[in-house]
Amino acid sequence: MNDVMQYTLEQLEGELSNPCHLQSGLIERCVQARKKKIKDLSLEDIRTLLCQSVGLNYIVPLALSFLEDDPLCSGGLYKGDLLAALINIPDEFWRHNPDLNNRLVEIQILVKEIHQTLSEEIFPKLASFKFI
Repeated sequence: MNDVMQYTLEQLEGELSNPCHLQSGLIERCVQARKKKIKDLSLEDIRTLLCQSVGLNYIVPLALSFLEDDPLCSGGLYKGDLLAALINIPDEFWRHNPDLNNRLVEIQILVKEIHQTLSEEIFPKLASFKFI
């Protein structure tokens, strides 16, 4: 993965053969993100590309790396939006990439642990906490 970080999606996948001629902010963000080196993509870029299924072979491993460090990291919309974008990728991708699927399973386990801790320990104490 480190080798590809120095390249853009355009360099790795080639330029779009039939670029969309519609003008929209979303399309422009995707086009601009494809021109950035992968190492320079922001979490918002990554989330946007995932939501549009752009460059998945390169973007999914990068997203998983961020989520392994912080499973609820934000891609610019809300806490956990990067994970939400990732789990909306079609099942076909995960079937063809079992190693990446296994990494996502590990993140799922971590999220369940966080949920359990919040539900059993944090929320009950917050409910009875006397704020000053």
